[in-house]
Amino acid sequence: VYSSWVSNEIENNETDIYYIHENNILNAFLLYKKNVSPLKTIKVGFIGLIATQHNSKNKNYASLLLNYAFKKAITENTNYVIANTESRNTSALNFFKKNNFKVTSTLFESNIWVNKNL
Repeated sequence: VYSSWVSNEIENNETDIYYIHENNILNAFLLYKKNVSPLKTIKVGFIGLIATQHNSKNKNYASLLLNYAFKKAITENTNYVIANTESRNTSALNFFKKNNFKVTSTLFESNIWVNKNL
């Protein structure tokens, strides 16, 4: 479902991808934009997507990747790192809370996809 989105994010050269692989299998990846702030005085990093293979869910790969993104943000003098997820995605909400994110606003969010070949 997300493959074209991930490809577009990587190709636009504004998004970095961090990943973990073992034995030529991609176990987890994270998309990170270094600065999404419109202000010159504040730098805001954005976690675009974190994904983990089903059989790798209990290996803390997502947390390792997130911590790596935090370290990169610190070295680049980033003021904030933000992420968003659907308000019904309790798994993602729990993950972000466990990793020291605070919910600052709740919005109803819909993802709408269309086949470009239509």
